[in-house]
Amino acid sequence: MATPRACLPIVLALLLPLAASAANLTALGDDVLYFTIKAGYNPDYTERCMDAGDDDNVILKPCSGDAVSQLWYISGDTIVNYNSGKCLDVCKGLSCYNFFKGATQVIVYECNDGDNQKWSSDAAALVSAYNDDCLEMCDSSRCDPMYNAITDACDQDDNQQWGFNLADAPEF
Repeated sequence: MATPRACLPIVLALLLPLAASAANLTALGDDVLYFTIKAGYNPDYTERCMDAGDDDNVILKPCSGDAVSQLWYISGDTIVNYNSGKCLDVCKGLSCYNFFKGATQVIVYECNDGDNQKWSSDAAALVSAYNDDCLEMCDSSRCDPMYNAITDACDQDDNQQWGFNLADAPEF
């Protein structure tokens, strides 16, 4: 597993307001930092977190402190789901493209170091190295399912804003 020191530049770039300083992150040694990834936009006034379901689809579900499918960690420039061990992935192929929305579905997939699994931050947005689009919570009636994670042209709207919140490490 990657260490926080090796991932520190991307961790610090991705972490939005967080009650830990760089010194505190460094002091954690070789421990992995776990996060929930919360959407900045809540159309139904429900806080929604990225959740990797059993079908590898990434959807925004109500935040739950005990849902391991909502627990993520950073490894290099990838974002890995704790529960599945799979990476956040911009799906490739025609079946992954939403023609009505003009956007691409985001899933979890076996980690493979592809550009479709590499992410960087731009303020509170997450940008895919694969298509230079931003991770977005699809809140349109054209999305099936509703609140699906997609990538779309970056526009700094609230549905492209994300918060990384430190979470307790899972008990083994």
